[in-house]
Amino acid sequence: MDSLISFLQRFGAPILGGLFLVIWCANALPTYATFGEAVPGVIAAVLLASLIGICVRFPAQTLVGVGIVLLTQLLTPVLLTTARDVHTYIGFGLVLFFAGLSASPRTRKLGFTAAIVFALLGTGLFYTRVLERSPSLREAETGEHLGILVGDGIQFTVVMLGLWLSGFLLRVLTDRNTLLKERAAAKRNLHATEIELTLEQERGRISQELHDVLAHSLAVIAMQADGARYANQELPAPVGESLNEIARAARHALIDAQLVIEGVSDNGQDSPQPGIPEIPGLVETVRSAGIDVALTNDGDHHRLMKTQELAVFRIIQESLTNSVKHAPTASVTIGLDWDGPGLSIQVITAGLDTDHPPTQSEGNGGRGITGMKQRARTAGGWLTAEADDRGYRVTAFIPYRDTGEAIPGSAAVSEALP
Repeated sequence: MDSLISFLQRFGAPILGGLFLVIWCANALPTYATFGEAVPGVIAAVLLASLIGICVRFPAQTLVGVGIVLLTQLLTPVLLTTARDVHTYIGFGLVLFFAGLSASPRTRKLGFTAAIVFALLGTGLFYTRVLERSPSLREAETGEHLGILVGDGIQFTVVMLGLWLSGFLLRVLTDRNTLLKERAAAKRNLHATEIELTLEQERGRISQELHDVLAHSLAVIAMQADGARYANQELPAPVGESLNEIARAARHALIDAQLVIEGVSDNGQDSPQPGIPEIPGLVETVRSAGIDVALTNDGDHHRLMKTQELAVFRIIQESLTNSVKHAPTASVTIGLDWDGPGLSIQVITAGLDTDHPPTQSEGNGGRGITGMKQRARTAGGWLTAEADDRGYRVTAFIPYRDTGEAIPGSAAVSEALP
């Protein structure tokens, strides 16, 4: 159906215009006695055929032009001959078919109006031809004339409106077919989205179960090994080294497990993510909003994994967002301490109403503090958020993935942070 409409709109009008001219010439030219008599009719036929040929591209102008030609024929019927003129009247109505076929509602309405006008003009033209061919009819009574006019008017109305309606029905069928295809495509997309959502929910459930079971067990192993080593300093060196190795291996396995869990939860997204070097830019953005933010950076920088850097950035970002939301006139102090076995983060908001601190569910997507804690756990660390005598304090700890050796000055973080 769509291909038929496309063909008609691209080639239908020129083909029908040429076909009209050929049929008219075949029927009309033999009726002329001399070449001079045929010239006006041929010119008018070529004009009408040209209007038919361009009616798709210029619908409004064509309808007006055909109406003028039809009115001219009513005054000087050069197109009409002594032969049957059915093809001539149909030629006037061909433009109505393409007007009804148009995708523009305005053009279709204009075509409907033109069909009524063409029917009236065609009735008048045909009536004058009847009077010309039947001199005795001129002496007939008025009632007989009215009967002829009414009969001819009904016939022309049916023909003109029928041509317009045939194009309109073809357009309706095409639009319906298009809507059915779009609805089927929408159903397919909806079904695919439902499947994707189900998979995402299942992925989140699995990652949560992995975290609850595996990550917790590894954390307990690391804490017990460290606890045994610190509780008894008189253990033989090999035993102490073994406990230290057990704790280190457990922490590394914990971080690896957390990274796998985050990969499952994030659906394997590979788009660039912010990290430690982007923290100063984040601070400047918040400062431009009128918030007093101080950033301190102590100790030698250590290597963090990309997911850990992302966790640090998101924790600071969410903390600053809460400060802007709940205490737009407060001052914020951000402290990064690289000494020890991991990165310590302190975000203190002075001036925040401690009676109404940020809740566990606040933040984009309902994450807030809960989301920050999940970020910290995913990076192998922990996070707390509570009010104290200085305001509202967010404390986080992210363990180093490597052996803890400092990377002085050469890291990008050293250049980015003060």
